Amino acid sequence: MTADLLKLCDPTAYYNQFLSESIYPDGRSINSFRPILLRMGVNERSAGSSFARQGGATVTCNIEALLAPVSDAPIIVPVIQAAPNIPKNLVEDAMVMVNQLVVQNAFCTKDALKTAGGRLTWLLNLHIMILNVDGAICDALCTCIAGALVDLRLPDAFTDYEEDIPIDINKVKLSETFHHIKVADIPVSSTFIVYKPPNEESVIMEDEVVL
Repeated sequence: MTADLLKLCDPTAYYNQFLSESIYPDGRSINSFRPILLRMGVNERSAGSSFARQGGATVTCNIEALLAPVSDAPIIVPVIQAAPNIPKNLVEDAMVMVNQLVVQNAFCTKDALKTAGGRLTWLLNLHIMILNVDGAICDALCTCIAGALVDLRLPDAFTDYEEDIPIDINKVKLSETFHHIKVADIPVSSTFIVYKPPNEESVIMEDEVVL
């Protein structure tokens, strides 16, 4: 039986043959971390962008920034898509996690995106693409979104409208210079796996990420 077929038919036996030798299927020692690749500014057409590969999980994030009047609406709107071969339940779980972080203002506060004297705000549409999930996808998602927000650069907005007059977004002036936003925090996802070798006590394996 080939390794790929064994992994599909009997994943427990597949991983046991590696972990019993204290290595992962990719050849790493169980004491070593997954390789992490993070590239920022990969899409010049986006206000901010990043590409992240964490283990076998691969994600891209492109930020579209739009001006809008200040309101109670979310300032960050994630839109997650995935390659056709990726199970829908994984995408749904990823969406739940990202939405929870957005609601908690884990990435940035509303004040960080206000402009035009506090009368307007930038709304950020996060266009996220999951390319591969052969690994902990939530870990790679957090890394990728954080990278895109750190890369994000926005202009300042100016308006001559009086405070009691609604602002026409089309007539707002933008500065020629761009600046990075103040990132509230950099959330990190760390996936734990409980592995119980045959006839032995359970052990906990984890990967750590430092940004």
